[in-house]
Amino acid sequence: MRIENVVKVAIALAEKGVDYQPKEGAVCPLCKQKIRVVTTKPWDDGVRIRFHRCDNDRCSIHALGIQIKSVQERK
Repeated sequence: MRIENVVKVAIALAEKGVDYQPKEGAVCPLCKQKIRVVTTKPWDDGVRIRFHRCDNDRCSIHALGIQIKSVQERK
């Protein structure tokens, strides 16, 4: 795969976002490892948005320094 395609896929996955579970947290959409929270936004109509960073040195999302969005729905 060409490097341009890898970058496009990594950006698209990070922007699409992942689900956030209160007990498990969230995982990187590319490497599937747990990701750490960088920013947490306030609740808005039963939804909370967080931004994460992947700490896996072998992950393209980490190498590009891209933040990953997660969404948590209030139950």
